[in-house]
Amino acid sequence: MIKTVQLGGLTVGAVPRVVGTLSTFAGLQGFLQLKRKSCDIAEARVDLLGPDTDWLRLCIQIGAASTPVLLTIRLAAEGGRWTRSEAERLKMIETALPHVAAIDVELRSELSQTVSEPARRAGIPVL
Repeated sequence: MIKTVQLGGLTVGAVPRVVGTLSTFAGLQGFLQLKRKSCDIAEARVDLLGPDTDWLRLCIQIGAASTPVLLTIRLAAEGGRWTRSEAERLKMIETALPHVAAIDVELRSELSQTVSEPARRAGIPVL
C-alpha cells in the first residue's frame, strides 16, 4: 500500500505530482499571474527569494488560489543560501506555519525536532 499525505487539499503519494520551485521574488509574483496551473505544489525557496522580501504574503495568496505551498529555507551547508542564524530561520518557519501546506527541513538540522512537533499539531507535514 502506498503511503499518502495531504498538502492542503492535495493528496500526495498516490499519483506523481509536479513541484514548481520558485527561487526568485519575480517568479513568486509571476506565479500568481498564471492563467493555467503549471504545477501541483509551489515550493517557495525563501533562502533564494530573500528573507526580507514580501514572500509570505505571496505564499498566502498562492495557497488561497488552491496551490499548496511547500516552504523551504535551505542551509548553505545543505546546498542552499541561508547563512543567517537558526533562531531567525525558526522564527520565519513559525510565522509561516499556519499559512503553508508543508515545510522542508533538513533532518540533520537543529530545527528538525523543534519544528516537527508544532507542525504535527497543526497538521502540517515536515519533509
